[in-house]
Amino acid sequence: GNLQIKWMINPGGRASGTNVVQSSLNDQKVHDCVMGVIKTIAFPSPKGGPATVSYPFNFQSSSL
Repeated sequence: GNLQIKWMINPGGRASGTNVVQSSLNDQKVHDCVMGVIKTIAFPSPKGGPATVSYPFNFQSSSL
């Protein structure tokens, strides 16, 4: 399934304001997990102020 998350990278390189833009997963636990991980990432400090990011995550079933 597909999950698109939007967030802001603050001048210190920390993510805030994560939210789901679009999802075909219909699974709040997965949404919360992905957004939680994003908040732990130390991004490079954006030049010129906060930066907004919107990123599509694509998941597929394992064939193991």
